[in-house]
Amino acid sequence: MSDESGLSVVGRRGPPVAKLPVLGTIRETYAFVLSNFAALFGLTWLPALLIAVIDDVIVPAALPKEQPSYVSAAEFAAAVELMAAVELIARVCDLLLMAIMAVAVAQFVLGRRTTIRFVHFSIGQHEWRMFRGLLLLMLLVAFAIVLPVRTLADREFPVSIVAFAGVAFVSILVARAWFYLPLASVLSPNARLRRSLRMSEGNTWRILALLVVVMLPSIAISFAETGYQLVAAGLSGSLNGLDDAVDFVLMERSSSIAPALSPETLLAVLVNSIGSVLFWGFRVTAAGLAFRAHYPLPDTTAEAFA
Repeated sequence: MSDESGLSVVGRRGPPVAKLPVLGTIRETYAFVLSNFAALFGLTWLPALLIAVIDDVIVPAALPKEQPSYVSAAEFAAAVELMAAVELIARVCDLLLMAIMAVAVAQFVLGRRTTIRFVHFSIGQHEWRMFRGLLLLMLLVAFAIVLPVRTLADREFPVSIVAFAGVAFVSILVARAWFYLPLASVLSPNARLRRSLRMSEGNTWRILALLVVVMLPSIAISFAETGYQLVAAGLSGSLNGLDDAVDFVLMERSSSIAPALSPETLLAVLVNSIGSVLFWGFRVTAAGLAFRAHYPLPDTTAEAFA
């Protein structure tokens, strides 16, 4: 099927136009992000900072510490329930803030956002579409991994096999449904996951390879905090080898939560904010450029999502 200009487009059940150009999209993604980083930073830094504050300051503050001798078991159980409620609210807020970043970057990559401000925070119909899609994906992931693992573990079934199958399912789900979701949220009146599934048909492994490469900067940033802690410990003389380094990392991850405004907390907020900016900048840019190469519509009208 073709549009009036003669360009090939996709119908409701049509296959993709061509295989995704992985290497070309990777090259264009890095070039686009580096040349437009100031604009991408302005679109994403505030939601990214709010996510970091929620995850590294607010949620840890609600975590129950070891039960004091003067606190009854009932009071401690109530504190645990409160922590669970705070955790759930925090995850929902995180998804909404992620939707704000994803939609803003998608609009910019598709040429639908010409005015760039240093501070961006907007919640409209596009953001709500993206939020609903992310929420549904989160529920699918929970059902795909958490519930099977807990059920089969009680029956002494090898948990590693179940976990591997769940991770494989989530990886395919990410490639098929999550990759084009920001674009569907912008271009489609009713963004559904099945539209993204149809768009990515036949390119699952190409999309996974593309995502791994373009997300390397955010992956590297995610290790910055642990690396900083290891360097500080090494300079202090508390590390004598690889085993000590591994033990140190495990100890830091299992230790009590740092005070709200401690240097460790501020460092975590900074690192996680930068990681989110890079993650959504690279990830959505890759999807937008892949869409433009895959479905070269002159005005980026979403016949492919219709």
